[in-house]
Amino acid sequence: TGVDTDPCDGDPCCGAPCCAEAGRWGARCTPSPDCFSDADCGPRQICQFDTCVDVDALSPCPDAPRWAPVSTPSIDAPSDVDALAVLPGGTELVAVHGGGGDWTVLSASDLAPVGPAGSLDAQFDISAAAAGDADGDGLPDLVVGAVSPFDSDPPAGIFVAPGLPGGGFGPSVDRLFTDESVVWIGFLERGDAPGADLAVAADGIHRFAFTGAEILSEGRTGPGVAASAALVDPPAGVSGAVDAVVYADRTFYGELRVVVRDAATDALADGPQLYLPGGGPDGRRNVTGRPFEVGLGVGWSVLHEPPPGQDGPSIPSTRVAALDLAGGGDWAIAAFPEGADYGLGIASLPGAPGDLVLWGASGLVGVTGLVPGAAGGACYYEADFGQPLAVRTAGVVDGGDGTRDDVVAVDELGRLWVLVREAG
Repeated sequence: TGVDTDPCDGDPCCGAPCCAEAGRWGARCTPSPDCFSDADCGPRQICQFDTCVDVDALSPCPDAPRWAPVSTPSIDAPSDVDALAVLPGGTELVAVHGGGGDWTVLSASDLAPVGPAGSLDAQFDISAAAAGDADGDGLPDLVVGAVSPFDSDPPAGIFVAPGLPGGGFGPSVDRLFTDESVVWIGFLERGDAPGADLAVAADGIHRFAFTGAEILSEGRTGPGVAASAALVDPPAGVSGAVDAVVYADRTFYGELRVVVRDAATDALADGPQLYLPGGGPDGRRNVTGRPFEVGLGVGWSVLHEPPPGQDGPSIPSTRVAALDLAGGGDWAIAAFPEGADYGLGIASLPGAPGDLVLWGASGLVGVTGLVPGAAGGACYYEADFGQPLAVRTAGVVDGGDGTRDDVVAVDELGRLWVLVREAG
């Protein structure tokens, strides 16, 4: 563009001082965008292509189930829990507590200790935990994600404690490193072969695999830094894949990225990118997959600041979305009432595979009926703790009725709660 060219010529949106500023660089003026994130929009809107768009409003379910806290959990349960790992089957779980990797196996029905206790002696902040058979000996192993002190190098990683025949876990193998905080740990089954590879969400997705008694790094796939991750069925149009991991990249408004696992080689590779409108400036989105029958569930919260020049509190709002990964199509997106904040986590319920559970500063809530193409039929059902309570993390369990649709929750103080899902 030459110095004598007016970039605003014929552009009706232009005017001083916009036009003068744009002319310095030879650029055309365009209308100012409505939004950069959901925080710039209303409580029941999302930011789509720089424009605030209305979404369906969630309302309380008239005849839905309810979450009923167990009134007499065991007094022997730890009260300083950092992370939970639900054991296969869902009737027991491992509480990782004490700030340094102490662990206790608990009953999912009443939180009573049911086995030996021990310690990983991690001496690091605990950020995630999971349990499953990684080494192929038929016993569940405990995998814990940890964050090192700020000035250490490398700053994060995982500990793997092998399961013991008499219950509990042995000393952890050597620590395996990542460059960012570990936010999720998944088990990638090996078909007919025993054991599973580990998928670890941190700086992208890391894959670790056992070779005999040794566990080795098998590489890292995917850009950005994960805020959350979930194991899902491979998306439509991806051939030769047996598994996929979806993760939210917190470096860019929670953009969703896909990593797929090749059925022949077990190697991980970048898959298609998923576009979900909206997002928050902090880039935190929570994702869940299997066994959610729709395919992929996403939950996120934003804070709405008062208008410029006006005093007042920041108001949170939460959105939830679902996508049929295998079949394709559009997202179903709905918003909770203004003031709700369930932005810390999301999970699917094996015993109710069409339902989701979300948690955060407002407590814990279930969502049912969120189906792409019919999001207007979705509704929510809340947990009544008997007091205002923020939930920091949670695990889906079988509370004693043979169905894995109950929840063990950890509140902001590290205390445990059992929430049984009862029919409405």
